[in-house]
Amino acid sequence: MQTISQGCLTHLAHERKIYSARVIDDEDGFHLMVRIGTEERILLSEHEAIRHFPTLKDATEYLHHLGIPYTIAPRKRRASPPGNADLTHDAYVQSFISAARHDSRAPVANSDVMEAARQIINSRKRVQHA
Repeated sequence: MQTISQGCLTHLAHERKIYSARVIDDEDGFHLMVRIGTEERILLSEHEAIRHFPTLKDATEYLHHLGIPYTIAPRKRRASPPGNADLTHDAYVQSFISAARHDSRAPVANSDVMEAARQIINSRKRVQHA
């Protein structure tokens, strides 16, 4: 991956040569990727290491200070990996919540649901003992 120094980025930003910029999230915070022509370059700090910003706000303020306009792109949703039960369960629960919001029928009281569950459990116990 090619890199760019802060001084060079500042110069190119004032000359309006920056095509676009992206803020990338990683474990250490955020870093900037700028597009100059057809090439993407990652921003370096003064110490020749990748420049990290602790928050998204810091990274966008840096872009604003340079005069580089930015928009927030919609985040692509990734499918949950197989075997990740927590994410799968959350999606399952969310589907019921979504369906309930659009259900025009009258809501059922929790006590009615619990009574129906007790009746089912008791009927299963009777079948098992018979």
